[in-house]
Amino acid sequence: MKEKFWCVSCKNIFEAIGVKKEWKDPVYGPCMKFVAICSSCKTECDEYRDPNAQKKQSSSQEMACGGNCHSCEFNH
Repeated sequence: MKEKFWCVSCKNIFEAIGVKKEWKDPVYGPCMKFVAICSSCKTECDEYRDPNAQKKQSSSQEMACGGNCHSCEFNH
């Protein structure tokens, strides 16, 4: 199945069949993502993520600092 991918190099959104890339992160443990090669510049690209979905996730009213600083907009 074709997925959307985003090329950071040429700023191109394209559809391709991705390849699963797995690695072991020292902090997070086993990780995976799908990658594809951009047909324009031949760079390895990550899956495209809708900017609106990211904005909705990060717009919650939680303290990013966890309440341990004095420089954010929240009174703790």
